[in-house]
Amino acid sequence: MRMEHAAGKGESTRLAPFNPTCAHAQEVALRLLSLKEGDVLFDLGCGDARFLITAAKHTPGLQCIGMEIDPVYTKRANEALSLAPLDVRKRVEIREGDVLRLINKNDTDGAPSLLNDATAVFVYLLPNGIKAIRPILQATAEKRYQEGKAFRVISYMFSMPPWEPASEVDRTTKGECPVYLYTLDSILTATL
Repeated sequence: MRMEHAAGKGESTRLAPFNPTCAHAQEVALRLLSLKEGDVLFDLGCGDARFLITAAKHTPGLQCIGMEIDPVYTKRANEALSLAPLDVRKRVEIREGDVLRLINKNDTDGAPSLLNDATAVFVYLLPNGIKAIRPILQATAEKRYQEGKAFRVISYMFSMPPWEPASEVDRTTKGECPVYLYTLDSILTATL
């Protein structure tokens, strides 16, 4: 997802360029997220869906939703998903469109939405993209807190100020690229 311009009415917001998350960074993110059966993972700007497919393979019962604005990558994501085991295909959904407009999509048809259902979110966005989605993630965190449910966010490469990471930033990936974990405590503390 690319951040080419500020979105006006009827315009899309591309939040970052496609840059695939390496396998080691995916492993680090999965370890930090501690996903389990019943979690709902969203990848905002999922590209070719490699992280979602990996997460679904590693975590039985995990439901995954990827949001991608670029039809080329949506097609690649669906092609990659078609090669995955049936159990994984049943638990991964790719939605094409602008993340900022898809956030509450499907609230009425029973399909998961970020605001109502996400327990975990993965982002690999540029700082401007992070700034655009942070209020939505904040609202989601507040809703999970009110419901007494867990919520955590992984940001690969870029921090999400004013939030402070919940733990030491993991820099074990190739090139020591940072993986940031934010939890309900670290998100809600930043807003007090």
